[in-house]
Amino acid sequence: MLKTNFYHLASLSLFLSLLTLSLSAQETLLAGYIVKASDTLAGQLIEQERNKEQLRCLFIDANGEKQEYGPETISAWAVENGRHYRSVSMLEQGISQKRFAKVLLDGFADLLLFVDDDGINRFLFSDSLGIIQEVNDPKAPNDDGKAKGRLIFLLGNEDNIRKVVYKQPFTKDGVLKMVEAYNQQNQAGNPGNRFEDKMQGTTLNFSIHAGYSMSKIQFPESKYHNLGTQYGYSSAPVFAVAADLSFAGLSKQFGLRLGLNYQTHQYNNEEAMIELSSIRLPLHVVFRPLKKTNSLQLFAGVFGDKVLSTTQEDVFLSDPQLYMKITSEKLIEFPKKNIGFGLSAGIDYLFPLGKKQKLMLSASYAVAWSNMTFRYYAFHMYYASYKDFNFYDLYVKSNMTSRQYESVDAKHNSWVTNTINHQISYFDFKVGFWF
Repeated sequence: MLKTNFYHLASLSLFLSLLTLSLSAQETLLAGYIVKASDTLAGQLIEQERNKEQLRCLFIDANGEKQEYGPETISAWAVENGRHYRSVSMLEQGISQKRFAKVLLDGFADLLLFVDDDGINRFLFSDSLGIIQEVNDPKAPNDDGKAKGRLIFLLGNEDNIRKVVYKQPFTKDGVLKMVEAYNQQNQAGNPGNRFEDKMQGTTLNFSIHAGYSMSKIQFPESKYHNLGTQYGYSSAPVFAVAADLSFAGLSKQFGLRLGLNYQTHQYNNEEAMIELSSIRLPLHVVFRPLKKTNSLQLFAGVFGDKVLSTTQEDVFLSDPQLYMKITSEKLIEFPKKNIGFGLSAGIDYLFPLGKKQKLMLSASYAVAWSNMTFRYYAFHMYYASYKDFNFYDLYVKSNMTSRQYESVDAKHNSWVTNTINHQISYFDFKVGFWF
């Protein structure tokens, strides 16, 4: 009896082992690829149920090794000539979670779909810049009316698009027709390749804005000039243009910005006035922390500060070697060749205005270090013997103090320079358009 039971158990174990091997052998393998950072790796994908495909990707690489990837580790996966998924951030019970959403439409704008545990279709809209935003309200994902209103806003709030949205039911096919109408209006070209282009290419945007700048200048205190007294803040208009280069391989969260700012500030203390017209040339690294909208932009970097023109009143210097005071009347040049260098950082926020334009609010702080060179002429006293005394030379040098030069050489030979370091800080508040 025991022997018979043993044979039954052995047969059952063998049957289960063969069944497991059979099921493993029946795994469906599909040619495809994964997108890891900026690299695309070709291999094979293991077929899974939809609810599992939204959470993980089973991938067999070129060496035959099986790997499991989540939406936190890869940005996308796709079946060759078939469906593909992208990593997106979804709000679930008030918590942001990474999930794979299926791409329903590639074009000027893209449409993605995530099916939650309750079977509700949650749509995501990706505009021409690759900025992904959820259409459904995360707190009420089955509220079709609210979702339609949100989609109208994302599609540019135009009359002909609104008509299409109102006409179509909020189903998968209906939402597809809404976004297809938007793409046709924007003349989307070769939609089949838009996904790869977005992942591998870059995007160039421009902005123009104006606003208000508050600035302060600081000189080191010294008994040899009257510039070290405390200055108040100077306020003046500021005008700026910039070009942004976004890297699609990094989900367009990072980019570079090259800009140009122009302003004229007048600085006053109790004794003197200095006015500087200058341009700033910033080079910034831009980071967009909100993956769903990319509407918040943080930036930081370096800049050059080039003075274009200068004016001064009542500045005087005391030359410690000549023991004389160089009054404002004796200053013959206030050079504009100096270039300062500094650091800057700030924050932008973008509000959609239409298909491509956005309203841009910006605030930034910058500080530059430079030097200011004053040139003046001076009467150099010296002792000489009677036989070497030259009345003509004395006449020339005396007249130099009243700017009556006998020759150009006499004027240039009389120049004395004094260079003083200084620091300038800027607080800028601007509004403009980003397109």
